[in-house]
Parts: sequence; C-alpha cells; structure tokens
Amino acid sequence: KKVFSVKGKPILVINDNGFFYATSGICSHYNFSLENGIYSQGKIRCPLHGACFNVKTGDIEDFPGFDSLNTYDVKEVDGNLVLNTTEQQLANSRRTRKSNLHVPNNDAPIIVIGGGISAATFVEQVRLNGCAAPITIITEEELPPYDRVQLSKKPTAEGKELRLRSDEFYKENFINVITNATGPGVISITLSPSITPPKWQQANPVTGVDFSIRKVKLWTGDTMQYSKLVLALGGAPRKLTCPGADLKNVHTLRVASDANTIAAESVGKHVVCIGGSFIGMEIASALMGTAASVTVVCNTDEPLPALGPDIGCVIRN
Repeated sequence: KKVFSVKGKPILVINDNGFFYATSGICSHYNFSLENGIYSQGKIRCPLHGACFNVKTGDIEDFPGFDSLNTYDVKEVDGNLVLNTTEQQLANSRRTRKSNLHVPNNDAPIIVIGGGISAATFVEQVRLNGCAAPITIITEEELPPYDRVQLSKKPTAEGKELRLRSDEFYKENFINVITNATGPGVISITLSPSITPPKWQQANPVTGVDFSIRKVKLWTGDTMQYSKLVLALGGAPRKLTCPGADLKNVHTLRVASDANTIAAESVGKHVVCIGGSFIGMEIASALMGTAASVTVVCNTDEPLPALGPDIGCVIRN
C-alpha cells in the first residue's frame, strides 16, 4: 500500500494480490495518514486510534469517527496505475453516509437523554439502519453533540468548532435536538414496587421516567411520550471534598465552557492539575505553553497508570 498525491490530495492505493483498491489517504477521524495503517482482508485500520474502513466501499466499520472514506476506480494499464475520479470527489477526503428516510413515521419519538458522542453515534446509526421513528436528543449543554475528547487537548477551542454534525444534518435526518435543558440533578425512575430504581446524581434535563406509561418528565415540569428511551448520560468528573474545594479558580473539566474557562484563567498562573490519568495529563500538556508552571498531582507512583509504571515514568521524566 502507498499514499499518492493527486492534485494535492492524498489517495491510498492498495495492491491485494493483484487487485487494486483506492480510497482517501487520510482517516476521517483526525485526518491522520493511512499509509502506515494495518491492512487485512479488505479492511484498513488507522494507526492512530484504530478507526477501520472497508476499502471496497469506503464505509467506516469500527469507531472512533463518523464519516466514511471516498473510494476511487483504479486499474493497472501498461504498468501504470490509472485513477478515475472527479474534481468534486477529490475536493473532500471524507463521505457522510445518508439514510434513505424521506418522511418519519407517526410513532412516539425515540428520546435520547444526553448529548455526547454516544448519543450522536446512536442516532446516526439507527437512521442508517432504517429506523423511521422521530428522534429527540435532550441535552443540558448549549450545543448539539461535539467532540468532547478534544477539550483536554484544545481547551481554547469553542464548542461550535468541535461539533460532530451540523444543524442541517440533524434536520435532514429528522432528529430534533433540545439544548440548554438543565434539571435539578436526579433522575427518578418508576419501575415496579419490587425493584429499587437507580438514580443519576448529576445535572439532567429529565427529572423522572415512568416506564409503565412510557413518559419522561422534563426539567420544565412537562412530560413527553416516547417509544424507546436511551440514557446516554456519560460520566461526571469527581469533585474535591477537602477544605477549599469551593474556592474561586478551582475547576472541573466536563463541558466546553469549562475548558475555555480553565484555559483563560491559567494564562501566566501556577496551575495544579489533580489527577494523573489521560485527561489530567492532556490538559496539563495543553496549558504548558501559556501557564507560568504546571504541576500534576496523582495518587499513583507514576502518571498514566493504565499504561503501566514504565511508560508513566518515561512521561514524568
């Protein structure tokens, strides 16, 4: 396999025992080159985060990422590779798969509580798999789903820059997104007298769920009927409980506005990051160029314990 430049655009060409395949040369996730990716049985896997694509169709078959690759007609003629494409196809290295839904049915909507990557992935996949029911995402955040993973890497980026899909995409796919939905922090679920219901202790747009009548109670006091309910609440950062945890300039990182505040208030300051796993180390690295100093405090012998002490020691040094 090899990546060629065609009018400045990277194209990956694979020779599989005499059969040639050509796709976009960069991964649709974070635009990383696929030249050193792992190819096997008609699939190319990105070497950065492992997104996997079918080289015959270009379709993404394993996450992370949402978009597929373009594919091109390629053949060998007199010892040369001939690529058949168009200017329009070369203009964009990624392809957004489209559902065949033209009009949704009259069912009660599928309600998705939460607006993170899981919610975005779910609504897109059910549409691509033929679901015709109306879909509603309800999120406490100011924006539709965005790439939260980037917050610890690019804390100065605004949430709108990190959005996963446009308003037009959700409109075309009959997906309603309700933003700025904030509740008191507990979802009360009615199951049956013999079952102890779980509770989610974080800000939530939905304050109650009654499975017996398939209704959710919103933060406004209104109720909504649903056909199916998806809880995509994500996780909440643990907060300090020690004295001083409620002082000014003590922040947790969860949403885009948190990251922006941390970045702005860290300029020229001595920053302490409590937590030495991926998020803590990434935000520490991101702030090093603007903060006066950055110190990471963790309760393990080395940072990044998931990678083992040897790697953690190398990173610390």
